[in-house]
Amino acid sequence: MRKAKGVDADIGHGGKRIGRRGMAEHGSNSQSWKDVVPPFSVQPPSVIRNPQSAIRNISVAGLCCLWLALSLSAAIAAPLPASDAALKPADISLSPWDWDLNLHGAFGYKDNVLLNRRFADGSGFFQGGLDASLLRLPLDGTQLSLLVSAEDTRYWQSPKLDDEQFILSMLQWKQYGPGEWVWSCSLDHHYQNQVMDVSATETNLNTARFQGNGLRLYPGVRRDFEQRRWAELELGASRQWLHAPLDGFWQFRPKFTVGQGYGNRSELSLIYEPFWRWYDHREPLTREGFRIPGETLVFTEHEFQVQWQHYWDPPRHWRTTTRLGFALNLDNGGGYFDFRRYQFTEALRYKSAAWEVRAQVRLAAYEFTHQTFSRTDERLRDKATWQLQLRIEKTWTKHLKTFAQYEHESSLSNLLLDEYNVNTLLAGIDWGW
Repeated sequence: MRKAKGVDADIGHGGKRIGRRGMAEHGSNSQSWKDVVPPFSVQPPSVIRNPQSAIRNISVAGLCCLWLALSLSAAIAAPLPASDAALKPADISLSPWDWDLNLHGAFGYKDNVLLNRRFADGSGFFQGGLDASLLRLPLDGTQLSLLVSAEDTRYWQSPKLDDEQFILSMLQWKQYGPGEWVWSCSLDHHYQNQVMDVSATETNLNTARFQGNGLRLYPGVRRDFEQRRWAELELGASRQWLHAPLDGFWQFRPKFTVGQGYGNRSELSLIYEPFWRWYDHREPLTREGFRIPGETLVFTEHEFQVQWQHYWDPPRHWRTTTRLGFALNLDNGGGYFDFRRYQFTEALRYKSAAWEVRAQVRLAAYEFTHQTFSRTDERLRDKATWQLQLRIEKTWTKHLKTFAQYEHESSLSNLLLDEYNVNTLLAGIDWGW
């Protein structure tokens, strides 16, 4: 998007663009690769003997290092160069309105469209989409943002899956007040029709077509302090309507973030994000997996994250983003869905006038507290996933880009039905105005 220097033109929850697979809030906590940007060095899944232990060790060590770095960052924090300082409304001599439109089309191949371990169904596909946005710059302290994003994928050779879609529309308001306060509110609607891994929160389902509509409302407030410290609170509420066999739900998801800026727009932040999810019809289960009639299932989850974003050169061509997270999920039944999740994400981005390269690796491990192999086998279930994403963009003219992208995802588990591997490769063209 074309934007005035120093003005936040990003649209989305928490000031970030929302990726096309980041809306579901269901299953294995899938994350779009647009959410963070990546370096990576991981072993292939065949040589990871104990992925849960490995990721847990990485998370614990990394959390300690980042906590120490956060404590030291106040001492090394330096003010931004004058050219990078936030512009006051009076400094901007521009029209308050700006817009952006991008159309893209790509051909590709996916070797396991249903995420099935035993019967991998591969297919070529065509993917088309658009991203349109309208921005009102905060010349008088008020910023308005409108985003519409849509993507449609058509498979040619899969007898069981013809298409997938994702459509998002979002309106965001921000008010820059006195005393370094920023008030905001975001409202979005999304439609999703995609095959996803839902095995972490469903019974007798490993993957399923996640199809339905959702509404989300996110009011928030941010306060900037001296020495480039800041704090932000968001109160997210959402409603999801889903087609069978999945069940719709209500969800309340507040998010509290504190951060410390340093150097050349780099920062460290700590995030606490609990959520409560109330299903429409699903019944809770006993510890052994039997239904508890007369009640509806409720999840309570507490998630903690540390994020470190660092620019490595003055022009900010190179950026890395590191995320470490831990989540504890609890149900209102016998604890059948109780689990601990450990998560590590490393992302790298290089951007110049003509090129943009992104790479990301993401590891997640689930330890189920009570869920066993079966009612006769008392070994506890565990699960781990790892994802690799690579993307290269080349800008040819002001309006024309070409891109190529590769994605890999693997699910590892001591339950064979939970396991799958999928590779996706695509290349295409992006037109922008």
